[in-house]
Amino acid sequence: MILTTGLFAQCDTLRHNNTWFDGWISCEETASPNATRGDGHWILYDLGQPFELFELHAWNMNAPDILDYGLQNVIVDISTDGEVWSEFAEVTIPQATGDPLYSGSELLDFDSAHAQYVLITAVDNYGGDCYGLSEIRVRAHYICPDEKVQWIAGDGNWDVPENWCAKLIPTQFDDVIIPPGVKVTIPEDYTGHVWNITLEDNSWLEMQGDLIVHRND
Repeated sequence: MILTTGLFAQCDTLRHNNTWFDGWISCEETASPNATRGDGHWILYDLGQPFELFELHAWNMNAPDILDYGLQNVIVDISTDGEVWSEFAEVTIPQATGDPLYSGSELLDFDSAHAQYVLITAVDNYGGDCYGLSEIRVRAHYICPDEKVQWIAGDGNWDVPENWCAKLIPTQFDDVIIPPGVKVTIPEDYTGHVWNITLEDNSWLEMQGDLIVHRND
């Protein structure tokens, strides 16, 4: 079964209140997690594990007396490991209204990109002394296919959890898929376990250690 996860800004509707403490405010520049961005005003979202990402909905700073804190032009970077970053888009977030029924804006579609981290860096705001954002919502799917544990990295070692969907190293009960074009290494002095394994086109296993396939038919 493919599980669907929504990261919701609020429980039942798209509305957001107009209080400043239900949001994020930055008044001092700090070093970005993405070194290429240098010092600035930024907010980092850690989804806990890699997901397949779709629409991002944003609510700008909605407190009536500090609407000018709201982010205007922003750069959106994504990463699967928090170290290697890809710039996904530069977009404009419309200024909020201050209305307690403010419903935010559909900002972009990640178009099935895979990421655990979403970094939003302010290029500018609407003229305020500080920078603010109320909330975001990202529609996301678990990457693991139907009841199978799938490799999600490039070339790498079998025993690294981050290389697998949901950060799950396969067990003797798991069907495993290695996607096309990657080399997966079973490290020396390590024994991997699977129920069954599928190597797709041009993928291969480098067997420095051992792999036990438990399927008995």
